Amino acid sequence: MRELFLTFVVNDDAKDRSLNILEKFCDMKSQIILQRQLLWVPLPKRMQKKEVTKKPGALAKLVETSNDPMKVLECHLNRLPYMLILQYDIKTEQYGTEVDCDETTATLIWTDIPIPGDSQQVNDRDRVQIEIKAEDHPCSKMNDLKYRYVGEIIKDGYRFVHGNISIDLVRTVQTSATAGSKNEQGNNVPKIVPDYDKIERQPESRYVMSAKIDVEDKKLIQQGKDELLALQKELQGSFNLKFQDRFLFDTRVRV
Repeated sequence: MRELFLTFVVNDDAKDRSLNILEKFCDMKSQIILQRQLLWVPLPKRMQKKEVTKKPGALAKLVETSNDPMKVLECHLNRLPYMLILQYDIKTEQYGTEVDCDETTATLIWTDIPIPGDSQQVNDRDRVQIEIKAEDHPCSKMNDLKYRYVGEIIKDGYRFVHGNISIDLVRTVQTSATAGSKNEQGNNVPKIVPDYDKIERQPESRYVMSAKIDVEDKKLIQQGKDELLALQKELQGSFNLKFQDRFLFDTRVRV
């Protein structure tokens, strides 16, 4: 899947005004976004068993032809080390309560660094998104991929829909959660959901507006870009949605 997007930083004092504008523009009330994202990175190379890696050409061909998102993901991870995210939808009443993330359905997310090019007007990157059911133990699945838990963030905000475009106004907050003791499946994710209301907000934890389109068919990529550029023009004067430096979205890591 390809993810096309434009972004814009919104100051806290402009949040309510921004929501009012988007409600009128999209002719809808916002959908609430509240998510817990667990961050995972590859185990150090010395802790991984050596495996035969496929040649780059074979990887590219498999990514192009496979209908199995997990196989596609493994191809990308075989090429370069990336940070991965396990995302959970949560509710405010879960703050400070115990939730076993290995027994809760999650969405596994991988995104590549956006495509380079001076002529790019819209950020464009590959994305793999896989739902992992509770009975398949999401955190244990990460162990199978030879990944380890390193931290978590909480995302809260609002979502609007305009045609094919999803418009999110979201703030991301890094928590101070530390790894817990390993459970029977061997992962050390803290079971307590951070109390979001008590987390100290960092100065950089501002709301970010993102307008995006997910494209499954490559033939529709240009159409998606045209729709985003048309939205950019429509909202000009209220929001300066724009193409950003690709390295701001780089999820590659050193191991």
